Amino acid sequence: MAKKKAAKAGPVDNGARVAAEKAAASGGGKCAVCFQQFATTAKPAVFKAHADAKHPKEDFAKCFPGVTL
Repeated sequence: MAKKKAAKAGPVDNGARVAAEKAAASGGGKCAVCFQQFATTAKPAVFKAHADAKHPKEDFAKCFPGVTL
């Protein structure tokens, strides 16, 4: 009986899954030069450290377009 109710109600939509899908779709946690992936909770300072260490000749905006410091 409980399984039938759950089947009628449809899948449960939790906020964490939706947030992860939005972050993956936005591509905000990915370096545009080397395609290094970053956690969706990463702060701009992490992006800046990556750009300075791995791509010193490139502009920060080229590595992470749309991210502001």
